[in-house]
Amino acid sequence: MTKRLFRLLPLLPLLLCGCHSKDFCLTGSFEHCEADVLYLDELLPDGIVCRDTLLLVNGDFLHRFHQEETSIFRLRLSDTNFLSFIGGGEDRLTFQGDATDLKRSYRVSGNTSSQLLWEANRRVDAMYRLTDSLSRIFKRAQQSDSLSQLGPALDSCYQTHFLSCRAFLEELIENNLDDLAVLPVFYQRVGTRAFFSESADADLLRRIQSHLNRAYPGNTHILSLNERLEK
Repeated sequence: MTKRLFRLLPLLPLLLCGCHSKDFCLTGSFEHCEADVLYLDELLPDGIVCRDTLLLVNGDFLHRFHQEETSIFRLRLSDTNFLSFIGGGEDRLTFQGDATDLKRSYRVSGNTSSQLLWEANRRVDAMYRLTDSLSRIFKRAQQSDSLSQLGPALDSCYQTHFLSCRAFLEELIENNLDDLAVLPVFYQRVGTRAFFSESADADLLRRIQSHLNRAYPGNTHILSLNERLEK
């Protein structure tokens, strides 16, 4: 406990000030963190914009900023080590994780949107790990001339898990059509393979569009979706 208090001392002025009532507030603590800064990026329809640089003190941070519109963000230690979340307005989000692999270790609390995105990311990451394992088995089978025996089983295993992951994501979307999180979830993919497509899953995407237009009128992400679907 004493060690924890000493870690928080450099952040004490910020903690005492707290988050203003109309601020979007981010707090967090990362284990095994040797970095001094953390980058806040906003994922906009036309690209990624670095919004701010956050100070890390022994892996701890507190940041507040004005953000009226709900949007999609990420906290980034590097281009390959980051976590994603959704928020805005007066949200108060808290993050935990291992700085050596934020994407796979992070947890977030504070709003439903970020939790839904975390659930989707966790399931897709499991699919990534399965794909990597199957790929390693495939390469060993090639070297041992057993590919003819294992090939069909590997394909079947991959397809079964891919469809299971897709079903999980689809259920998450159907149960939360009024939440902005369903938009990035719809566009999730494993490698180059997408779980959904704008053409084959047009009915689902149109339902997403209809619900989000009512829930987030004038939102940048929804306006971009409208423009893309009207082409």
